[in-house]
Amino acid sequence: MEELQYHKGDLVSYRQLGIFQVKEIQKETVGRERKQYYVLESVEAEKTTVKLPVDSPAVQTNMQPLLSREEIDTIIKKSERKEEVWISDYKKRSQRFDEILKTGRKRDLLRMMKLLAIERQRCIREGKKFGSTDQFMLERAENMIVKEFSYVLQIDKDEVIPYIIKVASEAE
Repeated sequence: MEELQYHKGDLVSYRQLGIFQVKEIQKETVGRERKQYYVLESVEAEKTTVKLPVDSPAVQTNMQPLLSREEIDTIIKKSERKEEVWISDYKKRSQRFDEILKTGRKRDLLRMMKLLAIERQRCIREGKKFGSTDQFMLERAENMIVKEFSYVLQIDKDEVIPYIIKVASEAE
């Protein structure tokens, strides 16, 4: 049997679906092969369950342990240290942002959110339209960050962005 990356009771974020708890690890026979499965249960939506083979590449790419409060603060501060450059080519920008959303790396999501928020403000100042795809990407990134940070920090979802701004400003 495979060595387990997660154990019963662990809290994880799973793709853009949200926060789940590993409820159990099941063993099942599929064909002639005995496999182990993580059974994940949403902590946000009742009766939402996901079952993943332990050896699935999806576990490696889509499932991450929840951050601690200290890790959240560190990631916020570190994300402020590197300036991102706006990608003016729409296709390249969409590909890059989609890649960030797929990996779910929090530091990259924060940088992406900051970049999009700055661009949105520039559009407002100049009386231009902020692109609908950019708005969609911003909302997806915010949703991923807000869910996890709200849960870990035990604050309301509408308090997460002000919290990020406060911690980021302390890093400067």
